[in-house]
Amino acid sequence: MADNGLYASRVPHRRLFETEPDLKRLFPKIVRLNEVSQLEMDVDRDMLQRHAVTVMEGLGAAVESLEDSDFLNSVLVSIGQTHVRRNVKPQMLKRLWPSLNYGFSQVLGPRYDTATAEAWRRVYNYISMQMKRGMENPDIETTDDLS
Repeated sequence: MADNGLYASRVPHRRLFETEPDLKRLFPKIVRLNEVSQLEMDVDRDMLQRHAVTVMEGLGAAVESLEDSDFLNSVLVSIGQTHVRRNVKPQMLKRLWPSLNYGFSQVLGPRYDTATAEAWRRVYNYISMQMKRGMENPDIETTDDLS
């Protein structure tokens, strides 16, 4: 995916905005409102690209950190805490997977087979679970025991 990094980072977000238009309001620095406060697909492409690259780098870091679960969990819980402060609700996390799955399939093509899709789904479910822990515990230090 590194070869198609910019494309890969943008596809899931564009797909999310197409399939889940009500979630655009969670991206005020990326999606602009018109004068009657209706959401438009007026996207700040630079901000979208920066955010999308951050998400994809985060996915890569998660995969690279699978051996150090304490560190990975701490980072993911912290990301969840950041997202809840931006009004992202835990139940919204599952709505991103179809767009990520679509993005992976577009970028990887035939290399995105059933086994690869299932592996990424499991990684995303784990990421979502840890982010949800952070969302449900927004004020706890990430080094504290969240069990």
